[in-house]
Amino acid sequence: MTANTPDIKLHDVASSQISRIGYDPGMSRLRVQFKQKGLPGPVYEYQNVDIEQYRAFYDSPSKGKHFAQHFKGNERHPHRKIG
Repeated sequence: MTANTPDIKLHDVASSQISRIGYDPGMSRLRVQFKQKGLPGPVYEYQNVDIEQYRAFYDSPSKGKHFAQHFKGNERHPHRKIG
């Protein structure tokens, strides 16, 4: 992480596409670590995510489906690759 990027603790999740997720409520930012060839891969950060959106994602039975429906390509949640 860079000096300007706060550390967000990532939690393992059961998913075929996503390895870990984390949330910073003070900054309303979601971090998602995707799987790459079955192993932990790149981490992306999504902005403007409120706590209810994070909880719904964390609690969803299909993390990949939920991500695709609510975050992927959503202009309300600009994203960037971390590290």
